[in-house]
Amino acid sequence: FTDYDYMGRELPFWNLNPPRGALPTYFGGRIYTAEWSPPNDSTTIWSSLPLHFHHFDPGAEGVAVPGQVLSMCASRETHFTGNERLTQKGVADAMLIGTDREIYSWDDDQLVLLAEYGVVPGVNMVEFRNKVYFWTLRGLCRGLPFENMTETTVSVPPGLSAGAAVIERNGTHRYVVALQSGGVAYNPQ
Repeated sequence: FTDYDYMGRELPFWNLNPPRGALPTYFGGRIYTAEWSPPNDSTTIWSSLPLHFHHFDPGAEGVAVPGQVLSMCASRETHFTGNERLTQKGVADAMLIGTDREIYSWDDDQLVLLAEYGVVPGVNMVEFRNKVYFWTLRGLCRGLPFENMTETTVSVPPGLSAGAAVIERNGTHRYVVALQSGGVAYNPQ
């Protein structure tokens, strides 16, 4: 395949603009982007048209999220029992949204608060075996269901920025995070 002439004509979508914002994330057959508005201290999350990842409708409603969105990542599988679904909203797919002050899940067209602390800037949300691992202001978290994995066992300064990956070596998997030093450790006592 070397030529696009045989692909046919692209169908026009009128009055549609290129995407606004940053952090493109695939979720539920759409691309989501986050557009930060400093005067309002909020972020609008925009979505593309279903299965038309390069078409965004500027007249469509976005999702308003308090604070600056720093990370977004889709989780492909969640398992809830009982009333957990009422508080964390996730039956099959959910998108985790980390801001500078809070963590949310987005599912079924509802934004649900998961934690009242934020994530560290950088690329630190990693999907591994249908769970999303990410570095927050209070250590390593996993979702969904949301769980802080280090809050009760270790207290370290969260860093000013973080980059992470899941690394496999000799059959063992580890979440490894590289931090730019800084920040204040959270100590619950």
